[in-house]
Amino acid sequence: MRDLVTSAPLLIFLASAAAVWWAGAPLARTTDAIGARLGLGEALAGALILAIVTNLPECAIAASAAMRGDLSLAIGNLLGGIAAQMLVLVALDIALKSTGSPLVTQASTPAVQIETLLLVALLGIVLAASQLNGATTIGPLGPGEIATPIVWIGAMFLIARVRPMGSAVNSSTPHALPSSTIVTFVAGALVTLVGGVGLEIAGDALATQWGMNGVLFGATVLAAATSLPELSTGLAAARGGEREMAVSDIVGGNAFLPVILTPAALIAGTSAYAGVSGVSSYFSALGVVLCAIYAVALALKPMRRFAGIGPDSVAMLVVYAVAIVLIAAAQP
Repeated sequence: MRDLVTSAPLLIFLASAAAVWWAGAPLARTTDAIGARLGLGEALAGALILAIVTNLPECAIAASAAMRGDLSLAIGNLLGGIAAQMLVLVALDIALKSTGSPLVTQASTPAVQIETLLLVALLGIVLAASQLNGATTIGPLGPGEIATPIVWIGAMFLIARVRPMGSAVNSSTPHALPSSTIVTFVAGALVTLVGGVGLEIAGDALATQWGMNGVLFGATVLAAATSLPELSTGLAAARGGEREMAVSDIVGGNAFLPVILTPAALIAGTSAYAGVSGVSSYFSALGVVLCAIYAVALALKPMRRFAGIGPDSVAMLVVYAVAIVLIAAAQP
């Protein structure tokens, strides 16, 4: 036990987690300023700027795995991470229980609804493309790698069209962002990226020490660790009153994850979907179920909490817990 506590991988893992956690608040604050300056609105700023920055660890993991020619860990992290990161919404709901109604009610806007349905559509593409076994490709890109960026970009245009009127820059907004805002944003992004790389390196070593299946580890422990940027930025945004941005960071960030498989395939020189395992498909399907639960809650806007959380959070926790028990029991 003493050796485990003092092991270098565990110390690196904890230090990296602390780094990405620290970067969350300044990233949320500066993203809000940048989004206001560009007239993006909370949802688009969350889905475009904050979501991409907080997914830099996943980008680093995917690029590293692609350069090694082994996409299994990256695929497990990206697809499994979607289900794990949906639970960040539960954590935000718990943190904001003093605000009254569940978080899903406070952030139920057309833009967030589009993001949720976009995520369901992208996961459907992932599951369908994974069944083609890389048989139909254009160079290293299969139908999945081609379709996901196109669908994601189209959805961003739709979100831009439904953002609230008046989101554009008004006369009181300065013509240029303060240099301190830009420096803070870039510094936060770099800390998040470096911390994410540390999480991947240390996490891979810990998986070996603990004797865990690489894909299962990527979909659970590593996915939870790389969700820390979203949790930190989401809490900072939500506590600052930007509930729509907080939810868009999570849901929009999840929607961006399948898109990362396209550059990963280009780096690896082979279709990523040919390497989607049964475990990865399982977690993708789990992500669809969790998204469906959240989409229903966005439509119904439940006002009551149960044990401090909304009914959507209760349902997602139960479904995720059962799914983890089942997949763990199925592993050799």
